[in-house]
Amino acid sequence: MLESMTARLYLVRHAMPRVEPALASHEWCLDETGRAAAAELARVMPSGSCLWSSSAEPKAHQTIESMAACRGQSQIHIDAGFGEVARPNVFVRNHRQLASQYVSGTRHRGWEDHDAVVSRFDSAVRASVRAAHGRDIVVATHGMAMTLWLSRYVDIGDPALFWRGLALPDVFAVCPPAVTVAQT
Repeated sequence: MLESMTARLYLVRHAMPRVEPALASHEWCLDETGRAAAAELARVMPSGSCLWSSSAEPKAHQTIESMAACRGQSQIHIDAGFGEVARPNVFVRNHRQLASQYVSGTRHRGWEDHDAVVSRFDSAVRASVRAAHGRDIVVATHGMAMTLWLSRYVDIGDPALFWRGLALPDVFAVCPPAVTVAQT
C-alpha cells in the first residue's frame, strides 16, 4: 500500500500534554506550552493543500488544531484508528520502561495486542490516503502506535530506540515510492 502512495504521509507525535495523574492519559490536554510547540512544528509542514487528521484523544487533536491553524486550515478529520495503544488507565511512574518493552514486542497484561494496533492504524492510513485524493496527509498520533506501525512497514531500526528518541511534538515524513521515513 505505501509503495502505491503518491503523496507524503506526515506522522506527528502529539505535543507534551499537561500530565494529570488523576486522569487517564487518553484524557490529557495540551497546556499553552504544548500548543505553542505544536504551532512551531507547523513551519515544517507542507504549504499546499493537505488532509489534516488526528486521533480522537485531546492531546493529539489539539496538536493538529494548532498546526493546521498556522497553515490556514480549519477542517480536521478524526479517526480513532490513530489512537494510542489501549492499556490500563492507571498512572505508573515506569511508563517509559513498559512502553520501551512493549514496542520491542513484550506483551503486557491488559495492553492492546500489537497486531491489532498495526491493523487499526493501517486501516486509518488507508482511509486517509483515499480521502486525500493525492494530497499530502498530516496525522497527529501517538508514539507507541506510530512506532509499531512504522516498524511493520519501514526500517526504523530498533523500535524501542526509535520510540525513546521521539520528541513531544515530533514529525516524520513517510516518503514514497522508496518508502523511507525521515525526521523533519
